[in-house]
Amino acid sequence: MKANKPFLFVLGTRPEGIKLLPIVWEFQKRKIPFELLHTRQHAELLDTLLEKHGIFPNYRLAPHPPALIAAKSSMLSQTESMLDADRFSALIVQGDTLSALCGAEYGFFHQIPVVHIEAGMRTYHKDNPYPEEIFRQTISRISRLHFCPSEDEAKNLAAEGVSAEHIFTVGNPFADYWQALPQPDVAPKKQVLITLHRRENLPFLEKIFEAIAELARELCELEFLFPLHPNPTIVTQAKEQLTGISNLRLTGALPPEEFYRELHASEMVLTDSGGVQEECIFLGKKVLVVRKISERRTDFPFSSLVDPENGKLREEFFALRKKQIPDAPCDYYGRGGASEKIVEVLAREI
Repeated sequence: MKANKPFLFVLGTRPEGIKLLPIVWEFQKRKIPFELLHTRQHAELLDTLLEKHGIFPNYRLAPHPPALIAAKSSMLSQTESMLDADRFSALIVQGDTLSALCGAEYGFFHQIPVVHIEAGMRTYHKDNPYPEEIFRQTISRISRLHFCPSEDEAKNLAAEGVSAEHIFTVGNPFADYWQALPQPDVAPKKQVLITLHRRENLPFLEKIFEAIAELARELCELEFLFPLHPNPTIVTQAKEQLTGISNLRLTGALPPEEFYRELHASEMVLTDSGGVQEECIFLGKKVLVVRKISERRTDFPFSSLVDPENGKLREEFFALRKKQIPDAPCDYYGRGGASEKIVEVLAREI
C-alpha cells in the first residue's frame, strides 16, 4: 500500500451500503485506514444497515431539502465545511446516486483521486434513468479508477475513451455481501415480490398499480408482497389503489435479510430497482423489469423488460410466468471475491 493517508468512503443510501460494506470489511481485515461520510440521502435505511454491522460513520451530514438542486447544494456545501481534504489519499463512491455524484465532485474540486465502484453502466438515454444516467457519466469523467461488475460495462468505458489501465472488471460486491449473510433456508412460495421507486416511473404509477391490482385479483392463487419505498408519492398512491385486495400485502421497507428471504422464496419479482434486478440475476430468479430501458442486461431467459407506459405489463407478466425456468445461479456478475480484487488494485495503484 503506497497511500499513507486514509481512504474516504462516501455513501448515503442502503444499496450503496450493501455494496460498499464488503469492501469496508476487506479494509478492516487488511488494517488499511479509512473513514466514512454518511450523506443522509436515505438516512434511516442506511443507518439501520450500518448499525447492524457495527459500522459507525466518522461524518454525518444534516438532512437535505427534497428538491434535487437544493439537495445537491446542501450535500456539497456541508461536505466542504466538514472535511479536511488533505486528510485523504482517495475517495470511494458507488453507483449513480446523488451521494456518489457529490462525493466525486468534492474529490475533483480538491484533486483527490476518485474510485468508482460499479462503473460503466449505461443506457445512453440522458432522461432514463433520470437523473442517474448523467450522474454516472459525470462520475466516469471524474474518476481515476473504474471497477466494473462485468465485461459489458468495461466495454462501455473503453468505447468512451477511458484508458484500459484504469478499468478493472471485478464482479459485483453484492455477491460478497450476500455470501456473508446467513443463507436463507426457505420453502418456495406462490408469491410475487414487488418493488417500485424510480423517479421516472412516478408519472406512470396509476397505470402500473392498475395492472398490479388486476393481476392480483385475477391470480387468487398467488400472494403479492409489496414493501413500499418511503417516497410519499408512492406510499400514498399505492395505499389508494392497492388497499383492500386480499392477496396483496403492503408493508414498509424490509430489513435486507428479510427481503432476501422473500426474494429467495418468491416465484417471480416485479421491480424497477437496479439492485433488485442484479439480485435476481445472481439467483437466476424470474424478474419483470418495469422500465423503458435499463443500464443492466435484461436479455436473460429469466428476465423481461416492460415499458411502464405501453399498457403491456399484464401481458409480459403472463409471458414470463409461463416460461418453465427453474431458479439457477447465474455468474454474470461473478460469484464473489469482488471486494478482495478491488482492494488489491487499490493497494497497488493508490
